[in-house]
Amino acid sequence: MIKTSSPLIISVGIATFLCGLAAGYATSPYYQQSMFDKNVMTTTGEIGTPGRFFDKHYIDMMAAHHRGAILLAEQMQEGLARPEIASLAKAIINNEPALINQLYVWKKAWYNDQSTASDPRVPDLSPADETRDLRFLNVLIAHHEDGIRMAREARTKSTRSEIVTDAYGVEQFLIASMKTLKEWRSQWYGL
Repeated sequence: MIKTSSPLIISVGIATFLCGLAAGYATSPYYQQSMFDKNVMTTTGEIGTPGRFFDKHYIDMMAAHHRGAILLAEQMQEGLARPEIASLAKAIINNEPALINQLYVWKKAWYNDQSTASDPRVPDLSPADETRDLRFLNVLIAHHEDGIRMAREARTKSTRSEIVTDAYGVEQFLIASMKTLKEWRSQWYGL
């Protein structure tokens, strides 16, 4: 008969327990989601890898994107030099909330999740001087470029028709809008 020591038996028991716990945790949906969330914010701005939580992450990122547009537009409510910019800012403030709400309806229905995305950081467009409209145009063009990248990624990685349709609509709108923004910048500032 082989004689084993109590410390060895306890050590093997603890190691087996920890391995079992790790295996159970790694196969749970909560672990998969948390690992997905940790890996999606890449330096290239990608939403993440296709999978069970891709659409949820797209919803959060696109909701934050829409909120970013609202936050930028809110800064442009006073002291505007150009009526086109004032009209655009007002349209953003009026129209973006409905887009955000639709995303959250899907999030609740598909994931039973009622959380909202954090507001993104946006540049401060102060002061209200002669170059404020230009700063707004520059920031909004970059903002649109980010949105187009997200939409294109969602169209190739999502398996939900609602997300693919939403992403296509977002992409087409942003492309057309960005063309207008660039035309204004060229006409007004020669850039």
